[in-house]
Amino acid sequence: MAIVRKMWDILGRLYIEFTLFFIIIIVLFISVPFSWLSRNRTNHFRKWAKIGLKLGFFLTGIRIKIEGWERIPGGPIVFASNHRSLLDTLSILTLFNRPFFVITEPLGAMPNFFIQRWTENLGFIPIIRDETDQKLHKVGMSRHYVVPLCVDRVKKGESIVIYPEAHHERRKGLLKFKTGAIRIALEARTPVIPVALTGTEKVVTPDHFKIHHGNVHVRIGEPMELKRFYGKQKDKKLVKKLTQELKKQIGNLIPNHLK
Repeated sequence: MAIVRKMWDILGRLYIEFTLFFIIIIVLFISVPFSWLSRNRTNHFRKWAKIGLKLGFFLTGIRIKIEGWERIPGGPIVFASNHRSLLDTLSILTLFNRPFFVITEPLGAMPNFFIQRWTENLGFIPIIRDETDQKLHKVGMSRHYVVPLCVDRVKKGESIVIYPEAHHERRKGLLKFKTGAIRIALEARTPVIPVALTGTEKVVTPDHFKIHHGNVHVRIGEPMELKRFYGKQKDKKLVKKLTQELKKQIGNLIPNHLK
């Protein structure tokens, strides 16, 4: 019986992986030629990607559950989330109707060519996060240039999804937060929304090697009140304090048994 269960589990994983990657490839081949004819290629590709992912999740038993949607105000937003796996961004992509971009890991750190092409076509920004990335990966933007670029895009009406931890959580508990989310929000004069993702690490493991069906929970917190601090992004002490508050709010959204 143990052998049968193991074989069944392997076959189930192969079905999920084949289905998701087949849809990713089909979306690329169908949408890219048409997106080049569109005025806004990124938005055009995002629509195709969203449809493909929803279909893929439905066929493979991946369910996205969201709480707190009503807390999101209109206009461009800085969404700051914890980071558990590759599925984090794909889950968010199926939910948001507004134009948004994501700060991602370098293209070379992504599991395959097709995911890299998705990232490029969606207009996301790969960033060199640390010295390890600098040595291993060549395609990515220096973090010194990322904040001004993000501020410019947010001011033009896009929202941003940013993972302050910069890396996947491989153990329980949040990693140290970087200050980019707060600095972007203060300079762009836009709210920060704390977001907590749970379950993504069980569907797609952080090392990208195993994919299962399962439930993903997206919990959205109350917007952080930052108006009185707008324009103070150069106050390092203030930025660090607000970043710690952001980490606390995201932590509070994660159920105790999952921390």
